[in-house]
Amino acid sequence: MKRFLELWTGLDETTKTSEKVRHLADYFRSADPADSVWALSLLTGRRPRVPIKRTLLKAWAREEAGIEEWLFDECYLAVGDLSETMALVLPATDEDREDHSLEWWMTWIAGLANQVELEQKQSILWAWRNLDQRGKFILHKLIGGAFRVGVSQELVVRGLSHAD
Repeated sequence: MKRFLELWTGLDETTKTSEKVRHLADYFRSADPADSVWALSLLTGRRPRVPIKRTLLKAWAREEAGIEEWLFDECYLAVGDLSETMALVLPATDEDREDHSLEWWMTWIAGLANQVELEQKQSILWAWRNLDQRGKFILHKLIGGAFRVGVSQELVVRGLSHAD
């Protein structure tokens, strides 16, 4: 997922169309085909069903961070994005301990829908304890379905066409 995270970061940090196309082309040129398919799907708005309620993720993040609800809510108000807020308040992990592919993570996320709440919580805690802050952020985006990075379908297709 590190390669996809680099793509996300590159797209998010520029407003230049040519730079976005370059980031997309670089990703599609070097990514595993299965990861490319997932990236194409995600970037063009075709996301899988959300497997966990946001209220549960928020409660688990507060619990794992050891903070009260009012403090979490104040952080959320300041940050303005739930995925980012959770990534920021969760205990730090120096580096990703799990370097799985985007396809692996998307399969893992889909599997959450088949778990009971306690199993979901244990799975989420495992992920949080094994991902760095950026990894947690993108994981929340993938789980929550709120995946907007400022590229249109046309731009994604242009990036893909430049990946030859």
